[in-house]
Amino acid sequence: MKGTQKKPQQRLAWRSIKTTAIATLSAGFLLACAQTPAKTEANFSIRDWLNSGKFAAENQDWTAAQSAFANALKADLSNGYLQTLNGLAYDQLSYNDISQAEFAQVAYDNAQDLAPGQYWVSLMQGFLALRRNEPAAAIPHFPNA
Repeated sequence: MKGTQKKPQQRLAWRSIKTTAIATLSAGFLLACAQTPAKTEANFSIRDWLNSGKFAAENQDWTAAQSAFANALKADLSNGYLQTLNGLAYDQLSYNDISQAEFAQVAYDNAQDLAPGQYWVSLMQGFLALRRNEPAAAIPHFPNA
């Protein structure tokens, strides 16, 4: 085992933190979108897609979670919280397919632009940079977390 690889316990701890982040952000966004009547495909509201994504994330089905968050984004592309959730889903997918990390980075960058002050975004960007073996790129993100 290389010195840079995380132990299984560490990986499980970080995944648990990310699941908690999704649940926390989902709850906060549910309050915000209660006033949003926008509809998308199949007459689903943003709240319906968000609930679907949250359920999938809680069941570790990150492909379904990302798909649901992407559908919610179709109705409200400028929502920084949805961008964060989409980034978290892509982030989790990148554990099995590192090419998904680029999508996570784009979503996190969008979230930071659209909803500055979300400390989870900075934290996750730092972890993502570390996982990509880019410690110099990770350092500026942690003081903002």
